[in-house]
Amino acid sequence: MTLRKVHEVKAGDRTIELIADDSGVPELFVEGLHGILVGNTHVKLNLYSVTDQAEGRETRQLITRLVMPMDSYAEFAGRVSNHARELREAVAARAAVKKESDEETQS
Repeated sequence: MTLRKVHEVKAGDRTIELIADDSGVPELFVEGLHGILVGNTHVKLNLYSVTDQAEGRETRQLITRLVMPMDSYAEFAGRVSNHARELREAVAARAAVKKESDEETQS
C-alpha cells in the first residue's frame, strides 16, 4: 500500500494534508440521508438508496452508517450547508442568465 498526498491546506498555524491509498478510495452511491442518531460523543448518519417504488410506497436500503465525533460533525454540517447555499445561488444565477437570454431571443 502506497499513500499519496491528495490535497494540502493551511488552517491557521496548522498544515492539513489529505492522503489516500494508491489502490483507490471506496465510493458508495447513496440517494439520501434517512436519519441522524446523536450519542454522547458521536453522531451517526444513516445513508440510503431507494430499492423499490410503488404507488404510495418506497423501500429504502441502508447502504452505510457514517459515524463521526460531534465536533467533526459540526464542521461537516457547516461545510455542507455553505456548499448547498453556494450551489443554490449558482443555480439561481444561471436561471436568471437563461431567462434574460430567452427574453432577448424572443424580442
